Amino acid sequence: MEHTERTGERRAHEKSPAVDFDALRARAGTIRARESARGIRERLARVALEELDPDAVGVYRREGDRYRAAVEAPPEPPTSVPPVLPGADSPLADAVRSGDTRCGAVPDESAGDATDYCVTPLNGDGAVLLLTSNRDGFGPTTRAGLSMLVGHAEAALAGVEGGAVRRAAAETRPDVPDDQFLEALSHACPDYAFVYDDDGTCLDVLPGIGSGPIHATGDPVGRNVRDVYNDERSDRIVAAIRAAVRTGEPQRVEYSRSDDGSVTRVEGRVAPLPREDGDPRAAVLVARDVTERYERERDLRRQNERLERFASFVSHDLRNPLATASGFLDLIAEDVDDDRLDRVATAHDRMESLIDDLLSLAREGRGPTDTAPVELRPAAERAWDTVSVAGTLEVVGTTTLRADPGRFRRVLENLFRNAAEHAPRGDPRPDPTVRIGPLPDGDGFYVADDGDGIPSDRREDVFETGYTSIPGGTGLGLAIVERVAEAHGWDVRAVESDGGGARFEFSGVEVVDPDAE
Repeated sequence: MEHTERTGERRAHEKSPAVDFDALRARAGTIRARESARGIRERLARVALEELDPDAVGVYRREGDRYRAAVEAPPEPPTSVPPVLPGADSPLADAVRSGDTRCGAVPDESAGDATDYCVTPLNGDGAVLLLTSNRDGFGPTTRAGLSMLVGHAEAALAGVEGGAVRRAAAETRPDVPDDQFLEALSHACPDYAFVYDDDGTCLDVLPGIGSGPIHATGDPVGRNVRDVYNDERSDRIVAAIRAAVRTGEPQRVEYSRSDDGSVTRVEGRVAPLPREDGDPRAAVLVARDVTERYERERDLRRQNERLERFASFVSHDLRNPLATASGFLDLIAEDVDDDRLDRVATAHDRMESLIDDLLSLAREGRGPTDTAPVELRPAAERAWDTVSVAGTLEVVGTTTLRADPGRFRRVLENLFRNAAEHAPRGDPRPDPTVRIGPLPDGDGFYVADDGDGIPSDRREDVFETGYTSIPGGTGLGLAIVERVAEAHGWDVRAVESDGGGARFEFSGVEVVDPDAE
């Protein structure tokens, strides 16, 4: 990780610091002067640290479904940015996905003595995080200043990346007239690009695929946004255009369009378009149809709400009557000696287990909220002691992975119970041997047993809810294992072990160096 030093002692904050926008704008220009992506991120971190006056700055890059710090300033405690942004349910991750600049209280103690954060996306594949111990947090001027710096950084990164692409394409691009090239581009690009003056009148357009997400019908050139939308949507669009022209900084706007009874959700990115004298009087708005993403997010919210209602029902409406029945059964058992009461007690225990499994299944599909480095050996040994099964546990090697400790333990417990239920055949039935260790390519871990194994045509079915080959089984144990794995972004599959039993392999796991944490 690259580090940027901050000179001088950190000041004791008494109030949210003011931002000198003239000085900030001048310093922002130095970001564009950098000729490499790494240099741009380092300069962004330094300028943000010195001009916006946080305690720490982190510039992150996306790696898969996580964001890892590429630049951190300053590197020394007590306040430092987390090396990886927290999980999917955290305010920080929600802010990055939203595309907005958000500020709030630090959700955990992973950032030293910092109390507040301000985070904003960077270039679609990164984020910038500010931390402070200032009791007043980050004010609107800090947010505005951060947006200005990020706008300059995004333009600089686009220039660096675009320059590399253009240099590579120059050697292979056929000799095609510009008008034909733009026409071909319009048929291939799903986005629309509009040029507006600062009053919202369309000067030019590069249409994308399908119908335009702003102007429903007709040629948009010469039409004002207010002629299309006579409500607050046009106010938002024109405000973003004017803000881009006035500040020289990129803006973001969202709105919707109704057409034939359907609603299209549109995300617009607005950038100033300078004239030859460098003074912008127009802006480019690139509009993208994000309806599908919006509907996916809406469906996910609804699914989580249904799961929460189901979990509440299981937790209260089923447990309470069962507790009452068990209590009366205990009272009857004190006065009546009948073997049939034992059968009732066994049925109550099975219902309790079923409720526990249903509750876990409803909740384990959510993203992990508290990941941390977990050492495989002690975690496996604790889970083995918890399930109290007869047999032998063998832990191979030393591996540390990043996971939600409690939910990872549930995965191991369920797999160990599964091994005990499918122990090797024999009379008497021998105790199982369970082995756990890292995958050969270091991409994850495995849990293997020497039991009956899983038929090759059933290895995908075992993760289905309700699937069981054991009389009286709930069929939820391995379904929970798969839910937890998916919530962590892992892949899990069942194969045959060396001993002829079952082997569960987890890949896509973040294996960490404990000394580097």
